[in-house]
Amino acid sequence: MKHFILLFACIFTLFLMISLPAEANHFVGINLTGGFPQKDFKNNADKGWGGSVGYAYGFGGDLPVNLLIGGDFSFLIYGHETFTKPFSNTIKRVKVDVETTNQILLFDLTSRFVFTTGFVRPYIEWRGGLSYLYTDSKIKDQFNSGEPIASTENFSDLTLNSAIGGGFSIPVFHSE
Repeated sequence: MKHFILLFACIFTLFLMISLPAEANHFVGINLTGGFPQKDFKNNADKGWGGSVGYAYGFGGDLPVNLLIGGDFSFLIYGHETFTKPFSNTIKRVKVDVETTNQILLFDLTSRFVFTTGFVRPYIEWRGGLSYLYTDSKIKDQFNSGEPIASTENFSDLTLNSAIGGGFSIPVFHSE
């Protein structure tokens, strides 16, 4: 469990947060999110990429830096593998694709300091909450990408997370 906490301590929001102020001091955002495994977990996991949506309420009004308090729901895929195997040891001529995906769902409370002027607005943030990690595998017909023939959840765990990070906010809408 320590390995998962170390991973989440280093997850941070990358590159882009598109803030959509619904009205003064209310912010809705869509984020590109990256996760970078650390220490022992780095040996068993790839970098993770995904996105999140969130809401925040701003404090600070006309000051050059505002404090935003809110929450985010994030989704990361930190590993995906596909390979072809015989359907069974007795039916070796029939091949299937085996797909395995490693995923993380995060439910976080956030605290963000963001600059309030300019087209691109840098920010730094702290976040903490719950992480649900799971790995699932499925087999599919080799030539049909439709419904899986069979699937299973190989692993799942619920744990706490915390992270620091930063990025850039680009406002796309503002109502007076």
